[in-house]
Amino acid sequence: FLATGDSFSTIGFNYRVGRSTVGEIAGDDVSQAIWDVLQPEYKPEPTMEDWNAIEEGFRERWNFPNCIGAL
Repeated sequence: FLATGDSFSTIGFNYRVGRSTVGEIAGDDVSQAIWDVLQPEYKPEPTMEDWNAIEEGFRERWNFPNCIGAL
């Protein structure tokens, strides 16, 4: 469903399983596997230097000291 854009119903019909079964597999197993493989490379845990750089950016650009995020 991630690559094809198919619905859970369509995938379930093609593989002769229920929508909820497709949802359990795609929602839990596939998503977790994708996260486990891609997270370390594309979203590593920030270091203290990363947090300091983010804070410095907020302080310099927006005059918001001691801030690491805003909505």
